[in-house]
Amino acid sequence: MLRRRGTPFACASPSLCCVPVQGRCLTALLLAASLISFRVAATPHDRSSRASEPADAPTATDAAFPLHRQPTALALTHNDRWLWVANRGSGTVQLLDLTERRVESEIAVGRSLADICWDPTRRRLLAIDEQAHQLIQIDVDDAEDRPRAVVTRRIAVSPFPVSVRLTRDGRRCLIASLWSRRLTLLDCNRDGIISDSIRTVDLPFAPRQQSLVDDDQRLLVADSFGGRIAIVNARDGRIEALRTIPAHNIRGLATSPDGSMLLVAHQMLNDFAHADRNDVHWGLMMSNDLRWIRLDRFLEGAGNIFEGGHMHPLGHAGNGTADPAGLAVADDGRVVVTLGGVGEIATGSEQDFGLARVAVARRPTAVVITGNSRLAVVANTFADSISLVDLTERQVVAQIELGVLPELSAEERGERLFYDARLAHDGWMSCHSCHTDGHANGQMNDNFSDGSFGSAKRVLSLLGCGDTAPYAWNGSTTDLPTQIRSSVTRTMQNESGPTDQQVADLTAYLHSLIPPPSVDSLRGTLDPMKVEAGRRLFGELGCIECHRQPSYSSEATYDVGLSDKRGNKLYNPPSLRGVGQRDLLFHDNRAVGLRAVLETYKHQLPRDLAAEELEVLIAFLRSL
Repeated sequence: MLRRRGTPFACASPSLCCVPVQGRCLTALLLAASLISFRVAATPHDRSSRASEPADAPTATDAAFPLHRQPTALALTHNDRWLWVANRGSGTVQLLDLTERRVESEIAVGRSLADICWDPTRRRLLAIDEQAHQLIQIDVDDAEDRPRAVVTRRIAVSPFPVSVRLTRDGRRCLIASLWSRRLTLLDCNRDGIISDSIRTVDLPFAPRQQSLVDDDQRLLVADSFGGRIAIVNARDGRIEALRTIPAHNIRGLATSPDGSMLLVAHQMLNDFAHADRNDVHWGLMMSNDLRWIRLDRFLEGAGNIFEGGHMHPLGHAGNGTADPAGLAVADDGRVVVTLGGVGEIATGSEQDFGLARVAVARRPTAVVITGNSRLAVVANTFADSISLVDLTERQVVAQIELGVLPELSAEERGERLFYDARLAHDGWMSCHSCHTDGHANGQMNDNFSDGSFGSAKRVLSLLGCGDTAPYAWNGSTTDLPTQIRSSVTRTMQNESGPTDQQVADLTAYLHSLIPPPSVDSLRGTLDPMKVEAGRRLFGELGCIECHRQPSYSSEATYDVGLSDKRGNKLYNPPSLRGVGQRDLLFHDNRAVGLRAVLETYKHQLPRDLAAEELEVLIAFLRSL
């Protein structure tokens, strides 16, 4: 997501050592407190920094210091005794002793860590910082009593990295970056040194999950919002094929132990269903699923790629399972899916008719399984805790608190509500289910918000929505609190509706979200001359009358020659900020990209555009 405010920690020191949590002192508390105002100044153009370069003083944190850590990724090392936890909220990495079931140490690493992986060949951790746009190398010693970690290198990668994978031989690192829509490929030589030579691959969607398959010869990269999965040659970065499955919010991607099946944890929004009590109650409008696909068919793409596969529906009428958020497969074939919206995990095997559910804590996201297939280790992002689940007994055997939680602000309370499916009837969906991380899943939904029940429309992004009133496709709602109350009560089918406090908190959170950045700007491909020419043309063509600065929207509704299935013709224009991050446009997703809007549908153009005019206008729109 994109937030106006920064994250609490942002340490750029390339030489940080673990400091034990035991034996706390005032110095440690002061060091932790001092980090709150410190920020990394890295840009997408920064190169790598090495331990030999000037560095800030080493800094550590203390578990007794109140802090929103928000664990988001896990790595097991040293025969599964030690667990490394990467924290999104604090930018820290914590070391947990799973034998003693306690936090041993914590280091400040960056601004907002999105993922972490263990390189057993070189005994090091590789973490990615989504806000500082860096890959961070953390070397770990071999001490069994308490491993110590040192940040030894930072490498700038494509902006907004969200996942990292390493080939089994440790020779190639692959990083998926969300808003820049890119893969970064980094090679390691025989000595384990990561090359300064960076290769990037442009993707046709905003990626998140990755999975290496086919003996690490291919990389599967999933769309963060919709249902596309790219098959990438892991050696040269070439995109070999693009598959689409009926899904959105793909947050789990893995293979079975024998490599024969591809597992995908996702949601499905059915645009033929309605946002009424019946369709929500039976899981017809929003379903949450674990899909099994034969990997050979998926890679080949011949015939029906779903033949020979099957699906585990997660949840049932009266007890939904919103927001599958993480996926792990044990060596014995047992699978664990975290259910972020309801604070549970689902676990079982491929042959099971259904998966058993175990309650953990608030918003479980990442999960790893120990080598003996006995224990699932779950990161509870909004509880700042780790749950240890015995997969045989199917029960939580320990809960490890990562530190002291500070009091939540209205914005932070709103964020937790946004991802909480308890706001919806039977827990089938959260706000995030349709508005992925505040953006949109690219799907269509039929609800009561725009007065055209029976005519599904594209889910709108909420990034930057704070200054784009009125709301709904027909502009019928004048303010954000009213729209929130309507969505929870009518679309999510919450009979009692949200409380006034919940509405106020959700409003505060949505006001904190900013529009997504321009893809071309992040990639460094903007042509200033084309953008300026397109800006002038935008005004000359009269586009500015409906899409006015600074929001590039307006309060009125317009007949733009498009009708929905109910014959409605008046629409409030969506904001054009971040429009380059949307792939399907218009209320019914009929236009694939900006070029189709202007060239195929000639949307509200007073005249035909010359080829050069079309190029500069698109360049301007993609700069917003």
